[in-house]
Amino acid sequence: MLKKLFILSTLVLALSNPLVSFANHDGHGHGKKSCDRQSENKCNSEMKLPCPIMALEKSKELGLDSKQTKALSKIKKSILKDSKALKEKIKTKNESLVNEVVAGTLEGDKLAKRVQEIANLQGKLRLIKMEAHIKTMKTLTPEQLKQLSSPGCDRKSGKKAAKKECCKKK
Repeated sequence: MLKKLFILSTLVLALSNPLVSFANHDGHGHGKKSCDRQSENKCNSEMKLPCPIMALEKSKELGLDSKQTKALSKIKKSILKDSKALKEKIKTKNESLVNEVVAGTLEGDKLAKRVQEIANLQGKLRLIKMEAHIKTMKTLTPEQLKQLSSPGCDRKSGKKAAKKECCKKK
């Protein structure tokens, strides 16, 4: 019984955390149609990538023209739609996996196969996010990209902020 609980807790931890996270900028989570990277209290490598939602929210500051605004809106709509469907699949498969492990009906090769299915979906989600970043990079000018990914910029207010400890060069 302890072994099952250990395995279950390990699975829950592993599956509740990973790449499900951008279109959740929820690593990058666009659940509320705003970029939730703004609310993160930590720096991470993904912060270097331009987000179409953040670019649209800062359209005036960035000086976006109508062509850029239209392109970014299309990217935003696509990522929200595609990531929502994938996140639902991942959530459903995770719940099913955990329920079957708790019931004792899933282990060994079947368990490995199910975990791999979820990992594949998470990989697809990550690909969608990265493609959105790339399209956003191609849409913005070098100066706009610099403004949007300025390391000392508080993305919430758009003002200069003190560098966080994790971002300081050592």
